[in-house]
Amino acid sequence: MTKVIRIFALLMIPITFACVLFREEVVSVAFERGSFDKASVVMTAGAFACYSIGIFFLACNALMSNVFFGAGDTKTAMYINIANMVINVVLNLVLVYFLGINGLAIATSLSTCAVFFIRVKLIRKYVKMPWSSIFGKLLKVILASAIACGLAKLGICAVSLNRYIELLMAAVIGIAVYLIECHFFKIDEWKDLVELLKKKLKKPDKGEEKE
Repeated sequence: MTKVIRIFALLMIPITFACVLFREEVVSVAFERGSFDKASVVMTAGAFACYSIGIFFLACNALMSNVFFGAGDTKTAMYINIANMVINVVLNLVLVYFLGINGLAIATSLSTCAVFFIRVKLIRKYVKMPWSSIFGKLLKVILASAIACGLAKLGICAVSLNRYIELLMAAVIGIAVYLIECHFFKIDEWKDLVELLKKKLKKPDKGEEKE
């Protein structure tokens, strides 16, 4: 679980930063045509960014839920899901009043984040995980992601090209800088990811196919 959570962080935290910083560019490339004008892009981009904040926590929640089900503790899993629903509804009612559609999106992300920390607390009953080292690694990934995405944003702000080319250029800059930072900050989870992909893509030999 520790390895998988770190891989989630390696992939999803930079994606979150990219979705927030490049929200209008992404929505524009995906949808801006016909009656979907610039005003629609701006409105949709805000909700898109707010939803993106919860990507990492959503993935971790799905992973940690399996621990409770695997231990046969379906009651705790049910109570956590009820808590998630209650927190989400309350935040929706409060934030939609102040932030409109963005309030609905940020409420979902915040409830997902809150439930993540509830699971972190309750999961100790079944598994002992080095949360201090995990959160330390998360801080490194957050810093690396912020720098990489920030430099990518500055890179496309310095030029004026086709929006598709700008987004592609930002992706190349961001990924290159992020990989360099992973080496500099000693974020070695990318090696685990490569090994995992190799195992998935490796074709079984004839003996394995027969078995």
